[in-house]
Amino acid sequence: DTITYPTDKDTITYPTEGPVDLQTTVTFDAQGYDTKGRLASYKETKTEKDSLTNGSELNGTTATTRDSINYFNTTGQMRDYHEVVEKGGAATITTDRTFGDATDDPAKAYNNLGFILKYKDAITSDATPQLNKTIVDFVAAAYDQRGRLTSYTETKLEKDKDYTAGSDLYWAQTTTERTN
Repeated sequence: DTITYPTDKDTITYPTEGPVDLQTTVTFDAQGYDTKGRLASYKETKTEKDSLTNGSELNGTTATTRDSINYFNTTGQMRDYHEVVEKGGAATITTDRTFGDATDDPAKAYNNLGFILKYKDAITSDATPQLNKTIVDFVAAAYDQRGRLTSYTETKLEKDKDYTAGSDLYWAQTTTERTN
C-alpha cells in the first residue's frame, strides 16, 4: 500500500481507498509537456479487482487519455482539452471540453479566485453512433465563501445525426438549473 515512483518520475502508481474487498490501482503517465513545462497530455489507468478471488469475479480497467491540453497564456489556466475514456466492456466516450467561450479571454472561463465559470463539452460515444455530438453547456452562477458551487445552469442537447427541423428523428434538449 505504498505509492511507487519510478525513476523517470512521469509514471506514478498508488493504491486508493475503497471497499475492503476491492483493490484499486491507479497509474498516471505524463506523456507530454508544452514549452512552458505544463502538462500537455497524459494517460491514467485505473484497475479495480476484487481481492477475495484475486480478480476472477471483478477485474476491470478504465483508461483515460487526455491530450491537446491548452492553456490561457495570460493566466496559465486550462483552456481546452480532448479526452477519451475506455472501460473494458463499456462504450468508449470522447469529450472535447472548452472553458469559457470562443474568445481567448480567461475571465469568461474562471472567476478571480480561479473557479470555473463556464465550459462546453462535445461528447460522442460508440454506444450511440447515430447521435450527433451531445453538447453540454455549463454555466456556474455562484460560489459561496468556501468555494462551493451554489447555483448553476446546465443545458444538454442531443440529436440524431440526420435530424432536420420538423423531422420526427430524435432531438432532445434538457436544461437543469440548481440553486442552493
